[in-house]
Amino acid sequence: MRKFTILAIIALLAFTTTKIKAQNTDHRWAIGVGMNWIAFNKADFQGKHQMIPSAFSVGRFISPSFNVVGAFTVNKFDVWQADEFKYMRWLRNDKFWDADATLEYKFANGKILSETSWFDPYIYAGGGFTNFNNTTYAKGLVGVGSNFWVLPFLGLNAHLSYDKIFANDKYLHLGAGIKFRFGKARDTDKDGIADKDDRCPTEFGLKELKGCPDSDGDGVADIDDKCPATPAGVKVDIAGCPLDADSDGIADYLDKCPETPAGVKVDAAGCPLDADNDGIADYLDKCPDTPAGAKVDAAGCPLDTDADGVPDYMDKCPATPAGEKVGADGCPVVEVSKVAEIAKVVYFDFNVSTFKAMYNNDLDAVVTFMKENTALKLNIDGYADEIGTAAYNLKLSDKRAANVIKYLVKKGVANDRLIKTAYGKSNPAADNSTEEGRSKNRRVEIKTVK
Repeated sequence: MRKFTILAIIALLAFTTTKIKAQNTDHRWAIGVGMNWIAFNKADFQGKHQMIPSAFSVGRFISPSFNVVGAFTVNKFDVWQADEFKYMRWLRNDKFWDADATLEYKFANGKILSETSWFDPYIYAGGGFTNFNNTTYAKGLVGVGSNFWVLPFLGLNAHLSYDKIFANDKYLHLGAGIKFRFGKARDTDKDGIADKDDRCPTEFGLKELKGCPDSDGDGVADIDDKCPATPAGVKVDIAGCPLDADSDGIADYLDKCPETPAGVKVDAAGCPLDADNDGIADYLDKCPDTPAGAKVDAAGCPLDTDADGVPDYMDKCPATPAGEKVGADGCPVVEVSKVAEIAKVVYFDFNVSTFKAMYNNDLDAVVTFMKENTALKLNIDGYADEIGTAAYNLKLSDKRAANVIKYLVKKGVANDRLIKTAYGKSNPAADNSTEEGRSKNRRVEIKTVK
């Protein structure tokens, strides 16, 4: 008894410094060895205990709550009876054994106590056979016990049962000893993760994902992955879908504009829409319908260099001085009542398109007039007499007007302020039947445009 007590103390000390992590499903078989005691109800029977291993058991895990156990024990007891001298005394009888089969209900089943608990109490019931005095009797039994797991595979055991021999007596049966667990946990998919710990017990999976597969390798198990076909290397959220930092519906790995402000409509590349393709996104564009090709400012509106209210792409006079009234084409408009006027006529010799130097002073006066009235334009109208064909005279009148314009432009008048028209022999200024009249028809008239 002293040896058993010392062994129990050592085991309990080891137990108090050991954290048990194994679960019963990790070790589906158990064997036990120990000692047992019996106590009969009758006063003329006295049970003994064995100092050598006298109890053996084999158990099989069925579920977290149930085990089946088979046990065999041997013992001794004394019988109160008369000896050969007819004196009443305790006489030794060594013929006692029993064999039991029981079903255990475990409290460390994950519902009442943790399956990993070192304290593993249980109750049990079953039946078996008891043999003493060379006679075997059937019996039933109920009991209570507990394992105290020191290591994942090693523990102490103590149990007490009430055994009822149907044809004879009843007794208490106490046992204590050591229990060993062994066997491998079930792993249906052979991925190294026991079924009890495997979230996907029928699919080969990864240890870090608790036994579940990850088809796209994004670190999210397929059973949790809402986007199971994410391309390799793409960062994902907890649902396994590609990140979309700006929440515009375009995943970051496809988004060329990953910092688009919230609520802004984007194109297939994840960039803000720019309906008029002017380089200014619609959500910033104050003029979203700018015509194609028109240069725009930072607000997306067409440039208006001279600030006259007519955008450059429509402005035929983009350098109009500030404050001048302009028309739809961006050019200055002068009120009729304020129009300065000039009228000059340059005459030409017969069949000649160049004018004589005598007209230079008149043309210089025209140049001065144009520089003083920058908003005005001139009509330069060329004419011819009726001698010759109409086509020839039209061409000749055009050349005469062109030479006058050439002179004015050379002197500093902008070409776009001079409007050339060739009339040929049309609109004669005098009678073409006389040379005097014909000389007045060979002319270029310079007039202010109103």
